[in-house]
Amino acid sequence: MGAVVRSKNPQRLRQAFTLVELLVVIGIIALLISILLPALNSARRQANLLRCQSNLRQMGQAIQMYVQTNKGMLPFSWWDGTIGGPATAAATDFSVLLSNTMGAGSITYATNNSRTRVREMFHDVDTIEGGELHYSGHPRLLPNLEDMDNSLSPPRHMRALPMARVKRTAEVVMIMDGVQIGVNGNRAAATCAFIDGTRFYDTNYLLYDHPKADNFHSIQPGANLDTEAWSGSAEEIRWRHLNNTAANFLFADGHVEARRYLNSTTCGLLRANVNVN
Repeated sequence: MGAVVRSKNPQRLRQAFTLVELLVVIGIIALLISILLPALNSARRQANLLRCQSNLRQMGQAIQMYVQTNKGMLPFSWWDGTIGGPATAAATDFSVLLSNTMGAGSITYATNNSRTRVREMFHDVDTIEGGELHYSGHPRLLPNLEDMDNSLSPPRHMRALPMARVKRTAEVVMIMDGVQIGVNGNRAAATCAFIDGTRFYDTNYLLYDHPKADNFHSIQPGANLDTEAWSGSAEEIRWRHLNNTAANFLFADGHVEARRYLNSTTCGLLRANVNVN
């Protein structure tokens, strides 16, 4: 009777996967990745939206502090250091005013590139790298002091507004995501002068009680693009969140909401949200 030959190490027969087994494992991994990646991207976009909302809530708190320490007056969005002349060393914007109110030290417009904890609230995440301000103020509530208010007779330069004069505070937006401008170092304009598709200088612009206010229709949301120059989509709302379909807004009462962008003529923000009494 012949002898039975036995392997000295039977486990050697199972040391490696077969090619079919490897292909099955690779296929399962690829399938899992294809399922998980969209969910992970969606979660990341939602997290960025929430982080931006946190920034705006902090700005709302800083505005309340500013109002309390400045005789009830709201901050302005931009001042060139003169009125109508070339910018001087005294130029400043609302982010500098609020930073100093929040205890960031003696920051000026020229030195506001300090990456302090306070300054971080003006830096969004769904943006182009660079820029010290990614948000813009409402041109009537946080005015540009260089702008003329043509609704008055005679017209005069805009002035800071008492908080007590703001009506419908739960409806009217105050600060929002702004277009980044490349020539400005990817910094947003401090004033959202084209908040509803028309330059602020229009006599009847942003007035709730005007017969042509059309308060309960969508604003003109704009091109929804960042720009390299002070033209085109500059000084508009930038609907940069959730894959360029949403923007965040700080309302005058301090709460924050996201609104949706549908196309260049339709969005979830109404004229009642930008027109003031």
